[in-house]
Amino acid sequence: DKSNFVELIMNLRKAFDDYNYTLTAALDPSKDTIDYGYNVTSLSMYLDYMLIWAYDFHGATWSRNIGHNAQLYSNDLLSASFPVNYLVRLGADPAKIVMGVPSYGRNFIALDVIDTSTKLPGLEMKFNGSFTGPFTQEDGFLGYNEICLEFKERPKDWKIFWDDFAKVPFAVNGEKFISYDDVRSVREKVKFAIIKRLGGIMVWELDTDDFRGDCRQQVDGYYDYPLLRTINNELANDVEDSDNFIDSEINDKAAAVLGNN
Repeated sequence: DKSNFVELIMNLRKAFDDYNYTLTAALDPSKDTIDYGYNVTSLSMYLDYMLIWAYDFHGATWSRNIGHNAQLYSNDLLSASFPVNYLVRLGADPAKIVMGVPSYGRNFIALDVIDTSTKLPGLEMKFNGSFTGPFTQEDGFLGYNEICLEFKERPKDWKIFWDDFAKVPFAVNGEKFISYDDVRSVREKVKFAIIKRLGGIMVWELDTDDFRGDCRQQVDGYYDYPLLRTINNELANDVEDSDNFIDSEINDKAAAVLGNN
């Protein structure tokens, strides 16, 4: 419950301070869990970082309909943006919030062949199963390395779509549907984190990014870890832009002072 969780965090904080350890907690993104399980202001006070599980919003083992795994925006509470905005509203320090980004996707097998002529084909359809990838071997789960390799090896079988409201891609092949994150959606999420002045981005998980560069997707001159490199690049660009803004502001003030003398 709320009080016991806060007491645990307080005791850990006291113990960790003796060793200068960093104290973090992974938090559920659902409104019910936040409302009934977290004293947000206290957690923000004692934790160094609050890591948000901003994924697994839909999956074949718990959802009723096909949906996105980790949409940035939605018309309901199932989105990466909701817990961030809600926690801040409840008193969390944005600089302590770290938004999770998945390097994996979720898949479904629809009841019928998905009509790809519609605007968002497959979304909200009923399904009766899922499939596994060659490496992870988990029903309904595919690493990004498995997803991009599937597209590379069978480009004629898959049609890739972009949900411009949710800011995530998805792919369709007959009855099969894959919801996942790619370089473009990851970039959107990092930009969101920068605008909200969050503490950072975390990735779940490193071994499902294209760590060997098999898909030959070049980011910053390299083929391995395209999603992780995209995150690093976007964050580095923000730091560079901030430094340039500060330098420009200093130069403007200096010019104003010189102009007045």
